[in-house]
Amino acid sequence: MRAYQCHCHLVTAIAGERCTVLDPQGELIASSTNYQYYLSTTLNLDCATVHYDDGNFEKLDKLKLKYGNQVIIRDPGYLGSVLVTSMHSEVSVHDMLKEFEMMEVADYLKRAELCADKSGGRL
Repeated sequence: MRAYQCHCHLVTAIAGERCTVLDPQGELIASSTNYQYYLSTTLNLDCATVHYDDGNFEKLDKLKLKYGNQVIIRDPGYLGSVLVTSMHSEVSVHDMLKEFEMMEVADYLKRAELCADKSGGRL
């Protein structure tokens, strides 16, 4: 939950326990084992969470169509959002989102909060 709330990767390390790495949606990327309490993995930090609202279903389809294997879109289910990761050497995930007029989940939630405040809690 903390990784999703902060919209960032989370690395955990507790003495005598398994170490884990979670993506910004809280999905397990890597974990140590019961035999070794350390792990090694590679992270691509050029990623962002995007909400499905705002017509983003269609925008995500167009993004994937244009960039193909240069972009990864992961949907863990039940969150209403996806993790978009740029694998492109010259185009960042933020450039991709800007190109397709998509906002990150944090900005989406701030906007929803402002709308609720302005309407007195009624949307």
